[in-house]
Amino acid sequence: ILPSGELDDRASPELGRIRRELTSARSRITRSLESLMRRSSEAIQEELVTVRNDRFVIPVRADHQARIKGVAHGSSSSGATIFVEPLETIDGNNELQTLREAEQREIAEILFALSEELRRELPAIELAARAITELDFTGAKAAFAERFACVVPHVSEPGADRGPRGGSDTNATLEFIDARHPLLEETLRAAGGTVVPVSFKLDDKNTTMVISGANAGGKTVVLKTAGLLSLMALSGVPVPAKQARVPFYRSVLADIGDHQSLAANLSTFTSHVGNIAAMIESSETPALVLLDEVGTGTDPEEGSALGVAVVDHFKQRGAHVLATTHYAGLKMYAANEPGVLNASVEFDEKTLRPTYRLLVGIAGSSSGLEIAQRFGIPAEVIARAMGQVQGSSRASIEYLRRIKSEAEEAEALRKALDEERAAVAEKFAAIDEQAAKQEAARQAELERELSRAVKEFQEHSHELVAKI
Repeated sequence: ILPSGELDDRASPELGRIRRELTSARSRITRSLESLMRRSSEAIQEELVTVRNDRFVIPVRADHQARIKGVAHGSSSSGATIFVEPLETIDGNNELQTLREAEQREIAEILFALSEELRRELPAIELAARAITELDFTGAKAAFAERFACVVPHVSEPGADRGPRGGSDTNATLEFIDARHPLLEETLRAAGGTVVPVSFKLDDKNTTMVISGANAGGKTVVLKTAGLLSLMALSGVPVPAKQARVPFYRSVLADIGDHQSLAANLSTFTSHVGNIAAMIESSETPALVLLDEVGTGTDPEEGSALGVAVVDHFKQRGAHVLATTHYAGLKMYAANEPGVLNASVEFDEKTLRPTYRLLVGIAGSSSGLEIAQRFGIPAEVIARAMGQVQGSSRASIEYLRRIKSEAEEAEALRKALDEERAAVAEKFAAIDEQAAKQEAARQAELERELSRAVKEFQEHSHELVAKI
């Protein structure tokens, strides 16, 4: 079989013979038609042998069709040309058709014989195919890992990380350090940008994290990164991160995005609720549950209450839960409920732009008015909106900002302490290195003194022996 998929003429002696006869028959027909066109040039539209309905024909002018006796096989789009199979080549075309059919029968017989031979070797072929597939998968993983600077994640069996007092049904740690979504990284890389990595940890002590903060700040990216990288780890694929630990989840469930549909009579809220109901029905622990804007699309008070109830339901079932929200009720739930962490995506108050950094331990403000101002809402509209914000809400926003500011100060202090600690460690290392050099010099001097003493002893011994 040739690279083109056709059988070589040498596939069988019979196939070779048939194809030689086909070539000869085509040549005879072509020569006959060319001779006819030369003899009747005034009736020919163009001296060109062509094919219609698998028959060799010539283009005859419609107003001279009577000059060429034969079978018409159609006309040109303008009707000025009739494609005629002259009577003198009908037998040749018939012979050609017979040879084509003989060729197809011979090809079918050859392919059948090859198939029978391959069928006898089917177990070996299947084994080779599995090996090739595994090799290709391994090569693809290696290429992917090199391109995205991946690590091999540690996958924990259920119960592997259980503490002395037991814990939730998950009993394992989900941890990503500097994790990156590969599709986002690829897109930003093509545009000359870099992705902001994500780091967080869920374990027996803290199984749930509620992520708040500005719109377009990267909350959903955290969910998608966690979900995709967890599935990659469970599939044996390296993940783009500096370090990764993933439990052996039996379920990875997500409600992300807006699935509203006019055709299906689904609003934003009903589509989310229907999806969450299916997740509750099908979840098996250990599980990772990803909830984007849980409780959105309805009355804020009811939506917040529903969001808290849904998150707490999955938490009580022992799942690891990542949920994003703008609701104060969910932020308060995370602040007061044991085992639930608050987190936020950072928003730069000076530039009015998100930094996409995930800050674990801090609830975030939605910064809706600031973002609206950046996107062109007039200042008087923003001022009126600020006036409509209730006192308690305004106090809550200011509280979150103060907490964020204190956290930033603590982070700056931590970095300063780390730098000071590193500087002290460097000084001690230099002192240790100097002490090591001095000790090495002292040892070298002792060895030289010992060598001199041994040499003097040997010389003295030789003198004594000589005297004796």
